[in-house]
Amino acid sequence: MEQKRATTAYSSDRGHCLCPTPKEWDLAGKLVETLKPLEE
Repeated sequence: MEQKRATTAYSSDRGHCLCPTPKEWDLAGKLVETLKPLEE
């Protein structure tokens, strides 16, 4: 997922944000793939 690195960096810089778990990243990736056809 292209935003994973940016989200992780922001989270570590700010300290008060929780970084998503691997399971949450997997779910987000599946959601993006599911919704991709609707974007067109």
